[in-house]
Amino acid sequence: MDSMTTAQPPLQFIPPAYNPWAYRLVKWIGPLWLRQRIYPITADGLDTLVDCYQQFEAGHHRFVLAYRHPTNMDPYCLMYTLTQLVPQAAKARGIRLKKAPNSHFLYDRGVHLWLGSLGRWMLPSLGGISIQRGKLDRPALRASRELFLNGEWPLAIAPEGAINGHNRILNPLEPGVAQLSYWCLEDLHKAGRDHEDVVILPIGIRYTYHDDLLPPLQDLLSQLEKDCGLPSLPLPNKLEPDKLEPDKLGPESMREQHLYVRMLRVGDALLATLETFYRAFYPDVDADELATHLEDPRYTQGIQLPELAETVKTMRIRLARLLDVALQVAERRLQLKVKGNGAKGNLVERRHAVEQAGWDRIFRADIPDLETLSPIERGLADRLAQEADLHLWHMRLAETFTGIIGQTVDLRPPQERLVETTLHLWEVVSRIKGEDPLGRRTPHLGRKSAHLTIGDPISVSSRWPEYQSNRRQAMSDLLADVQRGLEKTLRSEQQAEVEGVAKAMV
Repeated sequence: MDSMTTAQPPLQFIPPAYNPWAYRLVKWIGPLWLRQRIYPITADGLDTLVDCYQQFEAGHHRFVLAYRHPTNMDPYCLMYTLTQLVPQAAKARGIRLKKAPNSHFLYDRGVHLWLGSLGRWMLPSLGGISIQRGKLDRPALRASRELFLNGEWPLAIAPEGAINGHNRILNPLEPGVAQLSYWCLEDLHKAGRDHEDVVILPIGIRYTYHDDLLPPLQDLLSQLEKDCGLPSLPLPNKLEPDKLEPDKLGPESMREQHLYVRMLRVGDALLATLETFYRAFYPDVDADELATHLEDPRYTQGIQLPELAETVKTMRIRLARLLDVALQVAERRLQLKVKGNGAKGNLVERRHAVEQAGWDRIFRADIPDLETLSPIERGLADRLAQEADLHLWHMRLAETFTGIIGQTVDLRPPQERLVETTLHLWEVVSRIKGEDPLGRRTPHLGRKSAHLTIGDPISVSSRWPEYQSNRRQAMSDLLADVQRGLEKTLRSEQQAEVEGVAKAMV
């Protein structure tokens, strides 16, 4: 049995234990490791980041790096930026920073459940702070608050709270970055350091593929079609140029359009199978609202562009209902108050609550010492852990599908969006087949690079009067400004991409 299907001691807070040798190892080996996965890594606005570190070292302000979180590679790209690009930018300006740029950072305590021994040592050794996202983790919040106030480096936080899987879409932000910033401001005033400003620095991250993605996408979709029991869908006559506005679509765009139809077909088959599954075997939840589905013959006859938009909209509605039902199943079996069917509680909050309830049944804080249990008691504790792990499967499925529901309706999606959605579908299929995607290497579809955009600093100290008069409103306003700051980095990245394409065409 693995650690998630047997009763375990409670998950303890892992305090940061900075080790300079770990930092040196990452600084020296990290670029070589990253080069095999992402290259190059570039950044705009490095002067702003250099200025922030200079002001930080001078004791003029404390700041937090609020970065987007589209993939699991984001922390590595941010680390590369701090250890490699910032020193280069500072040197180019004749600025000598007193300390090598670094950051403390928050990471999900659950990461330790699937990392190897080196990774489990590395995260706290680099100054990381573990936090359980499904509950009020007081030790983690105390450590974060203390390091924000007195740490050697700024604090790095992903305000979206989890990987969102999208280059072009920003998830709603969780309130942690705003709360920690105002706490730091409070602590500075209490310490008589009100001359120090508190600043939030938005950082966008975007990935770009550099190979022709269509051949590997075709192979991956063929595998997904096989997994779903679907026959292969060759390019039909209905997708010939005269049917696809030849003045707008060239041969490559026709191939992309055909792949998009195949991707929709896989998604439709997955939805239909899961709708039938939940409707048949979980009558205690609101599964009756799930669609009764028969495969649309238009998939094999060729879907025209006007019909495609309506198909996508309908699938999004079906997917939202399925996510709600999957979470209801987990909530009921973990004895949580069901928040489905229009009740309060967004998807992120519900997923966090389900995860924590499952972990409470696996990592037993209510048992002082598992070794003192009788064989019968231990057997029952292990049985409870096994059941909890099975219930968490529904939440993981909903979590994976959430990445798909965020997609915008686009009749001619760019290749990168086809890649994002197809990889989400691969993850869903892997979970249904009983294969943990975290334990498998994500399909390699081509070389890619990363580009970071450093946004405009957001002053928190200037909002002190507002915070004193109405804390809730001040928190909401600050979080909205951070959201706008991150959205601005997205627009900047898209504009840079357009300019790059235009330049290449000259």
